[in-house]
Amino acid sequence: IGYLLSNPAQTYFSEEINEYPLAGDIPPNPNLDPPLTPLNQVNAPDIDLSKLQDLEGTLNLLRQSGVLP
Repeated sequence: IGYLLSNPAQTYFSEEINEYPLAGDIPPNPNLDPPLTPLNQVNAPDIDLSKLQDLEGTLNLLRQSGVLP
């Protein structure tokens, strides 16, 4: 886990996999077009996590939120 949170690993995730870096001072990949939306601007679906007890209920919530067709 220590390595995954290190600057070299976070740089790899950012620059090669285009993931959000979650540790250190690594910026998101600046070469993406369009760029990644800043995490503080991502609108997460309003889901009651206590309802995620079974697969069918989870799928229904994901469909209702528009994540799945």
